[in-house]
Amino acid sequence: TSKQIVPKGVTDGGYIPRYASNLSQAADFSWAADGDRIVYCLRAEQADNIHVASNLKAVFSGGAVNDTLISNNTDPKIRFENPVWSPPGDQLVWITRTGLPKTDGSQEWTLSVSDLNTVREVPGSKTTKLIRLLGWVSSSEVAIATISDDKMSRGKPTEVTLERISVTDGRKTLISSLDQTYLSSVRLNPNGRNLSYVQSHEGRDNIFILSLDGKTHHQVTANNDPMIYLSSPAWSSDDSVVYFGKQSKRSLLTMIDHYQ
Repeated sequence: TSKQIVPKGVTDGGYIPRYASNLSQAADFSWAADGDRIVYCLRAEQADNIHVASNLKAVFSGGAVNDTLISNNTDPKIRFENPVWSPPGDQLVWITRTGLPKTDGSQEWTLSVSDLNTVREVPGSKTTKLIRLLGWVSSSEVAIATISDDKMSRGKPTEVTLERISVTDGRKTLISSLDQTYLSSVRLNPNGRNLSYVQSHEGRDNIFILSLDGKTHHQVTANNDPMIYLSSPAWSSDDSVVYFGKQSKRSLLTMIDHYQ
């Protein structure tokens, strides 16, 4: 049995085309830890806004969904992406893209945070670099990945900067700078201690894992075929397995494999 719990118009961050397509953002909606709330982006009346749907556990027993508007945006040029709950479920953070692309193709990206009552910009987070929000790593910090906002580099291996940023004061801590890495492949594991990503060396894709402090780094696949493309690493809920897409041609279906 399935039931619709939110209205039409839910938006997503899109995807970055390649042989193995990757989502531009790590998630398009997010469940709260209590399992009773979802945060999502909705485009209505030509404007994006952040909503929270709650009372979800009661839906299948006849209960009604409660929908709460978190933001109050009326500007059709602003886009919201990748809303994520904090671990305690008392804060939300998401990406805000401001304005249409400039003549050089660039846009402004920033992080927005809400305590479910008010919305504010995370200090110092505005940038012309493309931001991928990876998730919360503590009750006051999130991890992000950024690249130069160049359409030519979005789907190709490029230099990716990994940082922790405080949603309170905007203080940034560099985790690592990764070369020849696909931005769309970077993922934070459920416990917030490790990152997985696809890196291409000499045209060969492989999966790597990096600790959040940037000190421990190891390769977990051994692909030597330049015609095989790896994508979309995804962690199991207990952090013991990384699943990913494996593709050799545009005309072949993606195969799911895993390494422990």
